[in-house]
Amino acid sequence: MHFSISCGLSFMCVTALLFLPEQGKTLEMVCCVSVSTARIREPVKACYEQMEDKFPDCKRYAYILKGNSGRLYCVDPDASWLPQRLQRLKTRGINCTVL
Repeated sequence: MHFSISCGLSFMCVTALLFLPEQGKTLEMVCCVSVSTARIREPVKACYEQMEDKFPDCKRYAYILKGNSGRLYCVDPDASWLPQRLQRLKTRGINCTVL
């Protein structure tokens, strides 16, 4: 097989793996560089936990809550209201995915 064809097929395979959904979820790369303690006023449909220093440019520990509108909220883990909100999400079957 020619080198250019091999490279092209390899690139397509890697690209497909990056964009395949995991258990019905689409892959989203989000990095919170700043966080807020403000309450979120809309219903939340997904939760992510961004670990500190997991990715080179993401140096902040944060919770990322995705509202029903699709908007992403970067939440300070020390926000006073967050533990109660996470518990309510858990009772609805929404657990935070660690990034």
